[in-house]
Amino acid sequence: MNRTTPPPVRDVAALFPGIERFAATATRLHPRRGTPDPFGSHVGGPLLWPAGEPWPACDAEHVVPAEIPVPPELLARLKAASQARDWPGWEAVIAKLASEIPGFGGVDRRTGSALGHTAGPPPRPSPLVAVAQLRVADVPDLHPPVDADLLQVLWCPNDHDLDGAAWAPAVTVRWWRQEDVSAAQAPPAPAVVSQRAYLPRPCVLHPERVVEYPWWQELPTGLGHRVRAWDNEHDGLYHRRLSMAPGWKVGGWPPWPTTDPRPMYCGSCGSRMDHLLQVDSGEWGDRDRWCPLEERALGSGTAAYLAATEPTGIVAGRSGLYRIFSCPYCPDAPVRVDPQ
Repeated sequence: MNRTTPPPVRDVAALFPGIERFAATATRLHPRRGTPDPFGSHVGGPLLWPAGEPWPACDAEHVVPAEIPVPPELLARLKAASQARDWPGWEAVIAKLASEIPGFGGVDRRTGSALGHTAGPPPRPSPLVAVAQLRVADVPDLHPPVDADLLQVLWCPNDHDLDGAAWAPAVTVRWWRQEDVSAAQAPPAPAVVSQRAYLPRPCVLHPERVVEYPWWQELPTGLGHRVRAWDNEHDGLYHRRLSMAPGWKVGGWPPWPTTDPRPMYCGSCGSRMDHLLQVDSGEWGDRDRWCPLEERALGSGTAAYLAATEPTGIVAGRSGLYRIFSCPYCPDAPVRVDPQ
């Protein structure tokens, strides 16, 4: 079933002359829960895999949420400060705990434990989870290395400390020629899963190509400030409806809802990396603009509505966005990620 979205509510190029030079196409994947064909494009489910090729596994350090007992004397000080409404005293103890406990997230007074994290390698290498399989024939904005026509994305369903900037799954991508990977293989179960929100529900895809425009800070200064000023006067209409599509997509422009833009550069050649894949916890964003026409009649709060707007069940990143960037010139260079 083809998935189509309503037309843009305004002509972006007419609103902002010169912005047409920065238009880019993206392919919205429109994942929908179902039983994937292992030979087609899909999220989750079985992958085509070369005979004799070992399944990739993670042996890197995992960041795991943990409850850490608070020393009795500090717990007593917290209790006394609370009863006396001594908030400076309370805050002094909290500050001490925050300085001593990695990833401190507060104290559960019922259990006497602090919320923090532990870090360490898994007890044995943990098989990666199949996130997506995408065929170039289905997704026109995939730009593969020479001779490749199939992209596979796999990750570890545990948090990792990514460049000290965020906790998120560590990802790997594989490019293949489909004729070399003709046997379907169900992914082996991971040995460790600390984040069930990193396990995708199997979904079939209904690709749709759209035109996008960049975040205002990625435009030339004068044009970018005109876009921002107009956006501020129109309740964020540019970023909600006119610029970047939400949901799972390939190519196009990445949004930057929680940080300023962070250009990604290849560690091998220094070139700016392309936006390869966006993994999003929700599909629609602004429902009036991005909800597919075929699903506009779904009632909010119904099971069908939830299944359509959050089909994969994945939540990764501070705002539910996880983006993968790849170098267009160095096919063997590691990808980089930005969880937003």
